[in-house]
Amino acid sequence: MWKKILLLVCTSLFLMGGGYAIAAEDKTGKGCTPTNIAYCKKNKTWSGEEYKTYTVRCSDSGQRTISYWKKRKQWCLGTKTKRCSGKRITTATIACRSRK
Repeated sequence: MWKKILLLVCTSLFLMGGGYAIAAEDKTGKGCTPTNIAYCKKNKTWSGEEYKTYTVRCSDSGQRTISYWKKRKQWCLGTKTKRCSGKRITTATIACRSRK
């Protein structure tokens, strides 16, 4: 039902105001999403800090890597701690939506 309403709203915005329908559709969460998150391996940094990596399979048939640090309190894209969040599913979604 919500998809039909969204389609109707986007169509009416497109007919009335030009390209606003595309921007409205992108913000609703459409796009690549994680379909599977699987454990990959356990690693250590040069300083001895342990982290584990997971492979995320995405709906675009791609694979991304995420890792967790600080006893599952920090989930990050790849194996670096630059782009992180507190939840695994949030990090997996960000990883799938980001380009390789």
